[in-house]
Amino acid sequence: MNAENLFIVRTFLPEIVLVALALVVLAVDMLLPRGNSRKGLTVLAACGCLLVAGMAAGRWKTASPYVPYFVQHELATVVEAGRAAYTQALPNGERVLWAVDVRPLAAYLSSGPLEKFHGLSDQEFDRLCTALGTPGAKLTDGGVWIFPNGETHGQARARVAAYRALQRDTPALPPLNLGIGRPALAAWWLFASDAYASAFKVLLALAGFLVLLLSVRYPVARYRGEFAALLLFATVGLMVMVSSLDLVVLFLGLELAAVCLYVLAAWQKEDAYAAEGGAKYLLLASLASAFFIYGASLLFVKFGSTHLSVLSQAISWQVETHYLVEPLVLIGLLMLLVGFAFKIAAAPFHLWAPDVYQGAPFSTVAFLSTASKAAGFAVLIRVLTGGFVQLSPQWWQLIGVMAGLSMLIGNLVAVHQNNVKRMLAYSGIAQAGYLLIGVMALGLSQIQPAQDPWLGVTAVLLYLFLYTVANIGAFAVTGIVAREAGHAEMSAFAGLRWRSPALAFAMALLLLSLGGIPLLAGFVGKWFLFLAGIYQEQYLLVLLGAALSVVSIYYYLLVIKQMYIIEAPREARPIRVGALASCALFLIVALTVVIGVYPKPFYQLAQRTAHTLMYDQQP
Repeated sequence: MNAENLFIVRTFLPEIVLVALALVVLAVDMLLPRGNSRKGLTVLAACGCLLVAGMAAGRWKTASPYVPYFVQHELATVVEAGRAAYTQALPNGERVLWAVDVRPLAAYLSSGPLEKFHGLSDQEFDRLCTALGTPGAKLTDGGVWIFPNGETHGQARARVAAYRALQRDTPALPPLNLGIGRPALAAWWLFASDAYASAFKVLLALAGFLVLLLSVRYPVARYRGEFAALLLFATVGLMVMVSSLDLVVLFLGLELAAVCLYVLAAWQKEDAYAAEGGAKYLLLASLASAFFIYGASLLFVKFGSTHLSVLSQAISWQVETHYLVEPLVLIGLLMLLVGFAFKIAAAPFHLWAPDVYQGAPFSTVAFLSTASKAAGFAVLIRVLTGGFVQLSPQWWQLIGVMAGLSMLIGNLVAVHQNNVKRMLAYSGIAQAGYLLIGVMALGLSQIQPAQDPWLGVTAVLLYLFLYTVANIGAFAVTGIVAREAGHAEMSAFAGLRWRSPALAFAMALLLLSLGGIPLLAGFVGKWFLFLAGIYQEQYLLVLLGAALSVVSIYYYLLVIKQMYIIEAPREARPIRVGALASCALFLIVALTVVIGVYPKPFYQLAQRTAHTLMYDQQP
């Protein structure tokens, strides 16, 4: 296997394994007799997700920030071909291109004064270096500063974007082969294989593993094989999203995941709540997708591309030369934010969440409220930092408003809910508000200096992991209790400490963690999110978040009151939990406690991942 094919396999190995596993599950499901429970298929799918998480973790550890050799070779070949074409197209082209080719440039400078560049301005020199040499090379009296450890992905993609812009002005330049003729080069251009993408692939695979493991004993009533396969396909779509570098490719991943989630949300078609929630999810998600793709089309009309590197370079050029941004670009960005806000269930685009959560099966809700939200935040951060970082003065305020509204609406409305699924839905809206504080801090760090400019991303990464684990556990316990009681009202939890002490303890611990009680994981996550806001002097928003966290503890305590104070009904029976579900809940509770007591290694891991994103995004 040559280097290019190996690069493709390493980049898409998690997705390839999940697709193959989903097809195997569907094939075996068709061969099994009708009366078979198909629990083994669910266990097989869960084990496959765990295997994929291990693969992504290995890639996370070994991901290199530097471009592979075949990309360097392709760019060098284009430079050499461009030298001849540019010589014919422009006067003094040979000398200009000799200056652009950074490796001989150092020797060229050492042989004479800087006037040999024939009056090239610093801006012209930077543009040419970015297009055909090393982006960011600086013309100084002592020579040219060259990146010492090779070219990073961000630098190489900025170089490709600049070359394509130069090619539009000079058609004689040879084209870069970024199409299906060179699939490895196209994969490198359209998909990120960095530690940031790998970290979220680990998180998505772990979410799928936990949800499937908890679905073995308490799944949907029928069709376990199709359910597991759709969940695997949805995970593939989310993985495509988190590694996408082009808005159109991102949209394809989003739609693959969305179509699967539409079906999973309305799985219990005989239930009126499920039919209503599925219909609302389909209609509103389609509207949000329309906003997203229309915003991407506006940006394509303006810049001729939807790739983040091209958008970043074009917007940067526009801001530096005209000191303003055209309204069309701002409208496109606003429409993209509408699509992202729906995906993460942030106010005021949250209205679908409570009804969908109430009607969907618990396994679907556990996955939708965690994995889908994590993928939404992953692409939101990548798009804002990779394509629109120059527009930080415009978008950080919108993010701050959504954060405040989400925390306010989510927590205050959750107080009045009697259905635990709806309460957790509004709690998830509030959690999105807390996470948006970190995104807002990231935007502000691009405008004004901060003690740790990437603390916002670090806090978001850490809290997403903590929230995913805790929320899956909370929905799992709710599903087990509701299956026994026949409903998910708070009264179903009455006397749970006598009916199942382990479930009551796990639920209490997870709810208190979501509320931010010290020595639990949720407190650590909120601490760093609020700290990121404080570093950026957003004291009012942080104060609002802290006050509303106290409100959230109140409605969590209402559930704990039912479990530990209210007596169980006379007809209530003890609740038995399956072995696999017990193992999953034990793992969730253990992680919640361990991270709360000793968060240092988890924080350092999130910090390193955030720094790799920063390093890779730099042009």
